[in-house]
Amino acid sequence: MMDLTKVISQQVYSCEIASNLYELAVLLGPKKMDEITRWIFDALNKKVPQIAKSVFEVVPKISVGVTLSLMKVLIACLDSYLKHTEEDVIYSLIKCFGEIARNDLLQKEDMIFLFNSFTPFFLFPNLWIRSATLEFCQVVYPKLSDAEIFVHIRPVLQSYTKNFIPISNAIPFNDFVFPPLTS
Repeated sequence: MMDLTKVISQQVYSCEIASNLYELAVLLGPKKMDEITRWIFDALNKKVPQIAKSVFEVVPKISVGVTLSLMKVLIACLDSYLKHTEEDVIYSLIKCFGEIARNDLLQKEDMIFLFNSFTPFFLFPNLWIRSATLEFCQVVYPKLSDAEIFVHIRPVLQSYTKNFIPISNAIPFNDFVFPPLTS
């Protein structure tokens, strides 16, 4: 009974965080995004899966005001959340960065870092996480120069792909990745 109460309270709290975060961003606007960034950092440091998932789902919605400091906070939290046992948290994290990249809010070095951090999920058995990873890579790949792809991306991809990957902006990643480790 106690565990169910705790789970329900965490779910309610995570819904409140997502709702409040979005309302705060709209109310305060981009000029106060550093305050919202501190709030996001505090929420992510709670290490509660529902809270993290809610934060990752709402950040792209407020992407108009996303600042460099918010990106650094999210990237700083990345490592602990990529090792998370809750698959929906990992999925939300990858989707969050995919939307942020789609909106051109990531710097190139961050795109490369995230690309390299996410590529091990090509072999993940969960289809949602694999597809989110593929989608992220397909968003980021065209934003990088041929030289950046050749130097930073291609060596990492070779560990997770069946054969040579051409340097092209219209690359169909599904044709090149290995099947998942287990199915």
